[in-house]
Amino acid sequence: MTGHKSGKYKETKIYTTTAGAEAVSAVLLGLGVNGVAISDRADIEAVLAHGDETVWAFPELSLPVNRERPDEVIVTYYTTDDEEGDALIARVRTELMKLKAGEQYGDYGADADFGRLYAETEEVGDEWKTKWKDYFKPFRMTDRFVICPPWEAAGDAGNENPGAEIIVIDPGMAFGTGTHETTAMCGETLEKVIDASSMVLDIGTGSGILAIIAAKCGARSVIAIDIDDDALRSASENVKRNDVEQTIELIKGNITVPEVCELLVPPNGEGRFGVICANLTSGILKRILPYIADLLAKDGKLILSGILETERGDMLSAIADCGMKVSLEKTRGEWLMLCVDS
Repeated sequence: MTGHKSGKYKETKIYTTTAGAEAVSAVLLGLGVNGVAISDRADIEAVLAHGDETVWAFPELSLPVNRERPDEVIVTYYTTDDEEGDALIARVRTELMKLKAGEQYGDYGADADFGRLYAETEEVGDEWKTKWKDYFKPFRMTDRFVICPPWEAAGDAGNENPGAEIIVIDPGMAFGTGTHETTAMCGETLEKVIDASSMVLDIGTGSGILAIIAAKCGARSVIAIDIDDDALRSASENVKRNDVEQTIELIKGNITVPEVCELLVPPNGEGRFGVICANLTSGILKRILPYIADLLAKDGKLILSGILETERGDMLSAIADCGMKVSLEKTRGEWLMLCVDS
């Protein structure tokens, strides 16, 4: 959207399900949409259900309700109000039709339910570009760490959470604040498995939040990898903000590519990674599990999330097929985290 002069934009809302939101977001990002917002009442209800287990700070714990479809999830994205933006909207609609057809033909599993995938578009101004910041306030992600955006005062966040360590994260527009259940569960588990000898690999690092947690927990070294240039730029800025450049190395690439795997293998003859973390969708996780297994050290720990509870059986089978076993399961809302032993 660089160089857009009119100041007018179009907001498109896509109505789907929790599972569908993952697929829709992947479609949008694949088509070049710069950022998406997901409104899912199940996420808010899961937060409230956990009471004081984790302190979450939202200015309002309410989302608009469609009374006819109270469980519907809304994925929102923005485009410029011009020919280029309209062309992108048209491509998105075409891909949504393909997505719906694939769901009906069982391409995503017999139980896949992406909802109605209905899209509606209206003209808006440009205030949306910063409005999302109103909903990202300092919050306690784990027992140890409080996440604070750079536009809030880290000192104030520390005063309100005595004894906590502050991690400053600017997620950009799509790469993760740590408020999602999957990220929080991964962070909590990293705290328990990291020690001073840990060599850590964070696959799909996004904003870099989990790599930074690993570094702050005392990991010997951390490699954070992602396929997206914007994500890596966001992660690089956050690594610098938190003074962990000496510990974290950022790499662009896909671990299924042999040349990338060669870059990842520690060059000091000490073998593979003692801890690997991958917070992705279950479909991606199942495809890359054999490659992860090759990178995981003997007696290593693999932390997996981005898995819906309904996908548990398929994921456990894929893990077993790679000769690994689950040592810990954790659920929050509709989401599952698995800690796997090599």
